[in-house]
Amino acid sequence: MKKSLFALALIPSFAFANVIPTIQDVVKLAGPYEISASEAQSSVIHLYIPKDGVGVVGILGGDKFAVAEDNSAHIQLEITDTENTIFIDNNMSAGKVSSIGVGTYCGNSISITVHSIGTDSKAEQIKPKLSITSTACAASMAKKAE
Repeated sequence: MKKSLFALALIPSFAFANVIPTIQDVVKLAGPYEISASEAQSSVIHLYIPKDGVGVVGILGGDKFAVAEDNSAHIQLEITDTENTIFIDNNMSAGKVSSIGVGTYCGNSISITVHSIGTDSKAEQIKPKLSITSTACAASMAKKAE
């Protein structure tokens, strides 16, 4: 009897052990817009760029872009020499989506989803620009001194 009561007591804990909580994105942004570095880091950013178009992500205020990586052979990224701007060259077909990860010298990580839209899209659908305001940190100031 004691063994069966013990087994019954364990059933609820096993039942809940397989439940994995999920948290939806708190903020989903669609540019063009200007946001702070903390907003950029806590958001999923969506840029809508026409096929064969170029998107731009800029950072102001002291931080600089250290790295930018994408997951598509149809997206080319270029960080300018000043490390304040990333150009996103979109060669994906309309309707395709790609992700970009960006890191800054001050430790901010930014997730960008690029949506390729048709060249005949209406002007209000095209949202290819993001401006991030930031503050400087020791790492970005050391980079600036180079």
